[in-house]
This record gives sequence, C-alpha cells and structure tokens, in this order.
Amino acid sequence: FVETRGKFAYVNRAARALFGAAEPGELLGTSILARVHPDSREIIQGKTLDFHTLSQNALENEIVLLRLDGTPVYVETSGVPLSFQGEPSALVFARDITAWKQSEAALSQERKLLDGIFNSVPGLVYLYDQNGRLIKWNKRHETLTGYTGTELAQMTLMNWYRDDEASQQAVNEAVQTTLATGYGEVEANLQTKDGRVIPMHFTASSLSIDGEPYFSGIGLDITDRKKAEAALAKLNEDLEQRVRERTAQLEDANKEMEAFSYSVSHDLRAPLRGIDGFSQALLEDYGHLLDSEGRHCLERVRHGTKQMGLLIGDLLELSRVGRSELIRRPLDLSALAQRILDGLAQQNPDRKAQVRVAPGLIARGDSGLVNIALENLLANAYKFTAKTPEAHIEFSETTLTGETVFFIRDNGAGFEMAYASKLFNAFQRLHSAADFEGTGIGLAIVQRILHRHGGRIWAEAEPGKGATFFFTLPE
Repeated sequence: FVETRGKFAYVNRAARALFGAAEPGELLGTSILARVHPDSREIIQGKTLDFHTLSQNALENEIVLLRLDGTPVYVETSGVPLSFQGEPSALVFARDITAWKQSEAALSQERKLLDGIFNSVPGLVYLYDQNGRLIKWNKRHETLTGYTGTELAQMTLMNWYRDDEASQQAVNEAVQTTLATGYGEVEANLQTKDGRVIPMHFTASSLSIDGEPYFSGIGLDITDRKKAEAALAKLNEDLEQRVRERTAQLEDANKEMEAFSYSVSHDLRAPLRGIDGFSQALLEDYGHLLDSEGRHCLERVRHGTKQMGLLIGDLLELSRVGRSELIRRPLDLSALAQRILDGLAQQNPDRKAQVRVAPGLIARGDSGLVNIALENLLANAYKFTAKTPEAHIEFSETTLTGETVFFIRDNGAGFEMAYASKLFNAFQRLHSAADFEGTGIGLAIVQRILHRHGGRIWAEAEPGKGATFFFTLPE
C-alpha cells in the first residue's frame, strides 16, 4: 500500500485481503495508525506520521496490525519514501507472518514445558557427546553435586569418577555398550565437588543429532537402597549364623537323645529279659509244684514284660521318626502293601481275610518311613478285623478336590467318631487291651511320618462296621 500523510493513498488486492477489506474504499483515506495494534504504535509512531524523515531510511519492522474486524495480524514491513500525486509518501510492503508467530509462540511454550519437566526430574538428566563432554543437564546436577552451571559446562564424563578406577571402568564399558546397542546401564560411585561419594544407578540411550552420536539418560541416587541392601545382607548373615548355631545345637541334642534312647532301651530291656527268662524257668522247672492260679500269675508276668518290651520299642520308633533324614524317591505303594499283608498272613496262618490291593499306587516319599506307616495301618486293619467272620481289607486311592488320597478300609471293630480326635495321640486307645492288644503309639507314629512328608491323615468309622483311614503323600 501507499501511505500519504499517515493515511492510505493506495492499496492493492493483497493489502485489501490482509486488512479484510472487500473494496479499496474501505481503506483509502483512513488513518493507518487506526489499523495498528496499540502495542506496535510506539514502534512506528515517528516513521509513519512524518515521512519527510524517511529520505535516508527504509521502513523495516515486525508489527501487529488490526484487520477491519479487529482481529490482530502479525506482519513484517519494509518501505521506501516516494512522491505520490505530488505528496511526500511511502510505499510500504507488508508480509503476513501470523502463522509463523503463532508457531514460534507454541514452540516457546513447548520449550518452557519441556524445560519444566526436564528440571523437575528427581534424578540427574544428562546429554553427553561421543567424547564424554557434558552438553545439557538439569538443575539436579547442581544441587546434588555442588557444581555451578559454569563449572558443569567444563565437565567431562570421567571427571565424576576421578578417584575410583572401578567406577571409571564400569562407566566406560556401559558407554561403549550404549553406543553399540542403543542402551546401557551401570551402577557407579559419583564424586561431588566437596568429595562426597554417592552411589548412583545410570541408564542411557544413544541418539544421533545432525549425524553426530550422543547419549542421554538418567542417574538416580541409590544411597537408601544400598543402605537397605547392606542392612539386609547383615540380617541374612546374622540369620545364617543363628541357623548354624541352632543346627549345631540340634545335632548335639539329637546325639544326646540317641545316646539316651540307646541307654533307656538297654537299661530297661535287660531287666525285662531277666524277668521273662526267670518266669519261664519257673514255669518249666517248678510249674508242676504250682497250682493253676500260680501258673496264671507267671503267665501274666511274662505277658506284661512282653508288652513293656513292645512299648519301649514303639517309643524309640516314635522318637527316631522325627530325627531321621528324609530321602524322597518314587515308591510303589502297591508292592509295599502286598509284602506287608503277606507277612501278616504268615504270622497268622489261622486267619482268613479277603485282601485287595489296588495296582499302580505310586507316590514319592522316604521308603523306610512310608513302610513303617503302612505296616502300622495295615497291621491295625488286620488286628481289628480279627473278630469279624468274613474280614475284608482294602488298600486303594481316590481323588478329593483334585488331590490324590490313599485309603485303607476294613470291616472290623470300628469306633465312635466322637473320639476320633484321640486316635493320633500317643497312649490313646479306643479299645481295651483285653479286646485288642497294642501300645497306643502306632497311629501317633503314622501321623508324625505323614506330617514330615507334608501330608495328613484322618479317619472315618462306625462301631461294628469298620474304619477307613485316609492319608496323603504330596509330591
């Protein structure tokens, strides 16, 4: 457009579009200053109102104009003085730079946002070039290390580890890994300006800027983690020492118990054997001199010594179950049970019992201990069916809630379920010794064996209709 004495003297089509004018008459003769945003008037005040001074200068500015509807538009102007229709005037060129200004403002806002995020990270955020020179950093560098921004600009990567060769080597290897693979991480001891050492965990990624390799990343202060790790290591060390001490004490206690058990077994069984032997001698040598009551008394003495011997043996067995080493291996329970039942049949040739052992009963456990458990359970089934005319004993398995459960079922004496809680306690008997012999320890031994294997045992029964013992042997 052409300006004469501060007013529009000529406008081309582009100028009309710039100001939003449909016709030239909407602008011609009107004040140019009215089309200038108040923030820009001071910039052009001396140049647009007195163009006599422009003979030696061009009009060049970035200003904000106002369209006819009041919308601001950013323009870049340039102009030269001339004479138009005999009047001193200026030819002004205006280029719309609104989009560029808006992009510049958005970029500035985004840069401020990124700087805010960059400086709000609690760790060290850094950018190094391939020579290890620190290019960009966040404020945390200054607060954590004590260096000023000017000093940081002179820092290189290895300055942070000047007195720590191990950290230097670890960091250098991590840098090479980052540049080669795109990612790396390392733990190293960073040294501050005042000489403090701070354990750090660094992660880094490689990137290319204008074709040059760089790596950037984050470093986190792991002082608290290192303290926690040290405390945990000390706690584990203390626990291991306590375990070693307790293990040694337990081994000593087991040795003492073993010695005591041997002593008890020897010291108690020796007089029992003497009592039994002399009682037998009396019966053999002087039995004809005794009446029936006397011989009955000696028989009761011999029976009592035999029961006492069995009780001592069972007590020793119960104590050994808890001390012996547990060695798990695959077991053919069907074969074990059949061998035990064959032995019971040989010991009781007058008994006729229908026995069924399901094939393929497999489990994992200690062969010696599991054999003891099965012996007790099957011997009980054999014993408590002694007064049943047609005895039935079954050993098989079932599945309960997805778990394999073995069971031994008989149709013998059974018991009242109200007393089932006493079954597995030592010396607890649900039948009198006159009806069925026993020491009352067998089921306690069985339960201890199964518990050592991580299994369990329970029973269901009804008086006169038999009992079923269920047990598990987890893998």
